[in-house]
Amino acid sequence: MFILNVRYALIGDELELVEEVSLIYEGGRLAGIDEGWDSKGITANALAMPGLINSHAHLGDSAFPEAWADKDLSEIVDPSKGLKRRELERLDRKEIINSMTHTLEKMKNYGIMAVADFREQGVKGVRMGLEAARRASYSGYLPMGRFEDEKEMLKLVEVAHGLGLPEPDYPSLALAKRASALFRSFGKPVGTHVAEVGGPEELYMAMEEVGVNFVVHGINLEREHFTEMRRRGISLAICPRANVWFKKTPKIHYAIEEDVNLLLGTDNAAWTSPNLWRDLEVSALLIRKHGSWSEEVARKLLKAVTVNAKEPLKIPWEIAIKKGSDGPVILLDVKELDLERARNKYTAIVKRSSPLAVIGRIEKGRYKVHE
Repeated sequence: MFILNVRYALIGDELELVEEVSLIYEGGRLAGIDEGWDSKGITANALAMPGLINSHAHLGDSAFPEAWADKDLSEIVDPSKGLKRRELERLDRKEIINSMTHTLEKMKNYGIMAVADFREQGVKGVRMGLEAARRASYSGYLPMGRFEDEKEMLKLVEVAHGLGLPEPDYPSLALAKRASALFRSFGKPVGTHVAEVGGPEELYMAMEEVGVNFVVHGINLEREHFTEMRRRGISLAICPRANVWFKKTPKIHYAIEEDVNLLLGTDNAAWTSPNLWRDLEVSALLIRKHGSWSEEVARKLLKAVTVNAKEPLKIPWEIAIKKGSDGPVILLDVKELDLERARNKYTAIVKRSSPLAVIGRIEKGRYKVHE
């Protein structure tokens, strides 16, 4: 048995902020949550919250940081002939794995305990990612693979966590539909980029023809399309820093106002560091500029990097801090967050959290203090 006393904790699927809590672990699971501190426990002046989930990244890009800083998005990421594809094909396998390993190690220290990595290079790319995760001892690695033909598709479903398409009709609409049906038959998630460069027709293709659990970006969508995503139960992963770098403004306030199941990601590791805390703050800035702010909005953003990912990404552990949970928990320094004095505590967590504030984590019932 292991008991940890914390000053604050975000409890349950609603991330209820509770003061002075003891977390009781047995057999790698959270066996109990008690109000007040247990004299037998270790005490930390910390906020306990679910480990962060980066719902959209391209970690292979970490092999060439800040390349083509003057180029447009389409020129770089075109899935058939873009600069990124050519560079990944040119680079040595070892170089890509080493850079991904380093990135995953950083993410774990940042408190980002899972990542949906949209891997290029088919089955080979997924295997490189899995090797990097093994070397980094990163248990929350979720490779979302893509493929070039039917033969590779049949191999991909065996090794990938899910299907991550660069476009809803890649490599063709017929194959995308078949792949989606195959992955879903195995209980695996399906996601695709939509309306990053193209228009709303990509969203409808993804929802009505391909059949997806979630879509990524949605830059060129309007309020009515957000309403439709909510109605159909389609989640949306937004990557605000990456969008702004490529001169685009995500309509994240629409996702909040229309109550879409929102996810957040860091996108391409070449141009955006894997620090998801920064995307939380940028999201807050964009929402306040284009919409309205409240403690409830702040809580929704915290859900976007934690519990909201459970269903669309088919997360194989319980994310929320609740009895029976086997998911990772991270600990943030209350003093670093100024949480005691903060008048709006959810807002403080969103805007003031950073890798520096992460002082420890609990994985499979084991407590690790960050150096």
